[in-house]
Amino acid sequence: MSAMDACGLLEGIAPLKRLVAAHGAVQLIAAGHMHRPILGSLGGAPVLVAPSSSHQLELNLRPGAPVACRLEPPMIGLYRWTAEDGMACHFSHVEPFPGPFPT
Repeated sequence: MSAMDACGLLEGIAPLKRLVAAHGAVQLIAAGHMHRPILGSLGGAPVLVAPSSSHQLELNLRPGAPVACRLEPPMIGLYRWTAEDGMACHFSHVEPFPGPFPT
């Protein structure tokens, strides 16, 4: 999302990428404040940007697209790490929905 990239958050990304790659054991880089769930990688480690607990940003990948908000359901990411199982992340909507319904 070019408008978010233009905020300068990618400055200094090359040294961080080298540091993560040199470490060799980074299991997850978790971040937020993009108001959009995103999965990627950096230096060989998975990167997870959590969704927003309020509005989401419009998913518009066209270069130069303006930033716009969508009133998609707010979500949170719940993270759990154990030595036996490693990292797990579960996403959950914040607002209530009908259910659960036995299957």
